[in-house]
Amino acid sequence: MPRFNRMNGQNIPYTAEEEAARDTEEANAIAIKPGLLRNLKYEGADEEFIKRGLIIGGWSVRGGSPKDRFTAASMKEVSKGGSKKQALENHHDNLDSLKDLIEAADDLTALEAIDVTDNVHWT
Repeated sequence: MPRFNRMNGQNIPYTAEEEAARDTEEANAIAIKPGLLRNLKYEGADEEFIKRGLIIGGWSVRGGSPKDRFTAASMKEVSKGGSKKQALENHHDNLDSLKDLIEAADDLTALEAIDVTDNVHWT
């Protein structure tokens, strides 16, 4: 399909050089996108893990980043050997399973289909 530049209200066809440059640009964008999307999914999974972990623990710790609060609270719970310990261990296993799913996604469509906030990954 031909592409055009719009100048002074008129469509002017791309030159052969402009077409080639645009094709290269699009090919590069498509090649990079799965890697970027995979990294975003990993980050989203980590954020969801932290949010849900704080809820599991029932903590309302103040100060520091959510990750720091979760780490401190979970270490405290593990050291006490409380009933939340197993829930936290299961929660961490869920994160590992989700990251394995993200890693196994072999194309852009499969990656886009993974919703890291979906409860199916966390139960």
